[in-house]
Amino acid sequence: MIMIRKFFINPDGAVIKVPSHHILSIMNSPEEFGLTTQNIHKCYEKHGEVLGSEKSYARIEIIEHLLRQGYIHVRYYIKNDAWKLWLYQYDTRARVTLRKAYNRFIEGIDGQEYYPFGTVLMLDLNGQIIDDCYFGDLNKD
Repeated sequence: MIMIRKFFINPDGAVIKVPSHHILSIMNSPEEFGLTTQNIHKCYEKHGEVLGSEKSYARIEIIEHLLRQGYIHVRYYIKNDAWKLWLYQYDTRARVTLRKAYNRFIEGIDGQEYYPFGTVLMLDLNGQIIDDCYFGDLNKD
């Protein structure tokens, strides 16, 4: 049974399902993230790392780039009904993005419904806590 669901939220609030690893989703559809295959290859080459490796400086650099562009990296822990969101900063833009994504989650993603009672932990690029709240709070101004 799947214990963690993974997503990206793009700057427009669209939810992008991540079937396995976030970096692999980026590599499989770089255009969806405003990147090219060449950008990704160059980044891994720059760091002398194996293309697509999960524990790598290139992965960190690519995901940080996306977060700075307004993407949000999401993990949902099913058993605990808990969310971890990595974002560049929790500003007005991020709040609007999260409100749009919240509504998409509540409506259901691929037949899976999400409820407003789960806990949310928001983290910055360094893994420091920005904020914590309930999932339903993401729909408030």
